[in-house]
Amino acid sequence: KNHLKLTSLDLRNNPIGPTSCQQISEYLKLPQVQLKSLKLNQGNISDAGCTYLSQALEVNESLQKLFIASNNIEEKGSISLFQALSLNKTLDTLVLDNNDISKSGIELATMISKNTAIKRLSIARCGIVGSSALCDAISKNDTLDKLNIAENKHLHPEKMLEFISTNETLSCLNLQSCSMDDRGIKTLVNSLHHNQSLTLLDISDNKITDIGGQRLLTLLSQPKCTIRSLSLRSNFQITQELRDELRQLEIMVEL
Repeated sequence: KNHLKLTSLDLRNNPIGPTSCQQISEYLKLPQVQLKSLKLNQGNISDAGCTYLSQALEVNESLQKLFIASNNIEEKGSISLFQALSLNKTLDTLVLDNNDISKSGIELATMISKNTAIKRLSIARCGIVGSSALCDAISKNDTLDKLNIAENKHLHPEKMLEFISTNETLSCLNLQSCSMDDRGIKTLVNSLHHNQSLTLLDISDNKITDIGGQRLLTLLSQPKCTIRSLSLRSNFQITQELRDELRQLEIMVEL
């Protein structure tokens, strides 16, 4: 019975595969289970293992944090996961980085629009394609606090980032390496004029020039701007003169 009192299980970097993942899922279905955190990063669970976990998430009421980055999860597994999370009311953290979920964008958007529990969502390097459905889902979500969509090269930030203007809960947003240029910065800045919740923004390693940098400087100089920490690292087209001006702002700026 002691195993039912376990609150955290860390199996990162162990190739447990789908079979062991099935056993973990059966454990999660037990009504007495108290597990709150499950870390399976780099576990080679694949679509099959993710499907088993999804079945458990439909009934489990204890798990709060799930880490399944780098697990060869693709369309079938991610669709099962997102469908389960559309109903789940206890998981508040999902880290799904470095899995190819490019073909399950509709299900991802549906999950974000229906889920009322997840506060931290990390889907970096997942092949996400920006869409109006995803933008609309994030804009209406009222529980997300931290969103990491870094290193998704087809995000189309010049259109996608309109969600910032209406979302009222996000405080941290990671857009590192999203192929964002000055057009994306224009959308970002225009949206931030209407946002009152975002405090930490990472737009490092993009394609921002002085044109976009000047827009940011103007925005960040305004008293009503809520951004307190900005990362602009590895935007090599921003000149030293503008970098010096950005450093004089009364916020934390990484360049």
